[in-house]
Amino acid sequence: MCDIFEFAVRGWDKPDYETPLGAYKLKMDGDTLTVAFRYTKTGIDWILDFFAWPINGIHSGFAASYFSLIKSLVEDIKDCDPEEIVFTGFSKGGALAQIANEDQIFTCPTEAIVFGAPKSMVKKGTGRSTRYEVGGDIVPRMPPLWYTHVGARVRLDWKIIPRFSAHKPSVYRAALIQGGIDGNI
Repeated sequence: MCDIFEFAVRGWDKPDYETPLGAYKLKMDGDTLTVAFRYTKTGIDWILDFFAWPINGIHSGFAASYFSLIKSLVEDIKDCDPEEIVFTGFSKGGALAQIANEDQIFTCPTEAIVFGAPKSMVKKGTGRSTRYEVGGDIVPRMPPLWYTHVGARVRLDWKIIPRFSAHKPSVYRAALIQGGIDGNI
């Protein structure tokens, strides 16, 4: 099973840091720090998902979530002193991971590996980023106006999954296994 995916979707009962607008957790493995952002979980998350006006080139609801976390995140990253950072997340967490990956405040190399992420930025980014999408999942097509995706797309199980049931961690997990992505990406 994909270790990064499992880290992104499990264990949100005790995140490392949480605000009413979002949460993240950390995992240090050697010199690499993995930062997972939480998916849409609370009522406030749902409201912010629909605040889609661009602010400085970023989806305004996702920007509010990201900036509610950034001060603590920067401090935690300094404490870990990694040589590389991998940002990850499922759904809204993936959008926040893409924003973090494009943020120029981190001094070491960064990468985003995201799953089922909606569009979060007005312009294509310059950072290393891979996004995994299951066919029929409508969330990666949202929001339809102004926004674009960041990074290379990897299509999983493109023709099999019905549209309305495609945006679930269990569907992504099965598609990763079916696609032969087993272990760390």
